[in-house]
Amino acid sequence: MKLLNLMIAEFPEPSQLSCAHVERGDIFLQRGRVDEALAEYRKAIAQERVHPEARTQCWLSFGWTAVMHHRTELYDEAERMLSELRFARHQRRIRDFVIIRILAWSQVTRATFVGSLRRY
Repeated sequence: MKLLNLMIAEFPEPSQLSCAHVERGDIFLQRGRVDEALAEYRKAIAQERVHPEARTQCWLSFGWTAVMHHRTELYDEAERMLSELRFARHQRRIRDFVIIRILAWSQVTRATFVGSLRRY
């Protein structure tokens, strides 16, 4: 925990903060400090919204902790988080599909162009 605290305080690498907060949340959870664990998972989620390349299980950790500790007042929040995650992943899949199609089209166009040059 001391190393995570030091990392967050002294060396806050944005792409790693989400992971550090999840680890802190897991430690708090193991110690039975549920509210502090949930707060760390929220911090991790906030970091992933800013740095989506930092993919952790914080969305699931928050929801699972709420369910396992019968925190029914958090169910709506957990559901919104999971819906947001699904939407973000869907957007990434669309983006990846578009990039792949552009690259494929570019290769076909390039091959056609090179082929046409060979004729002359």
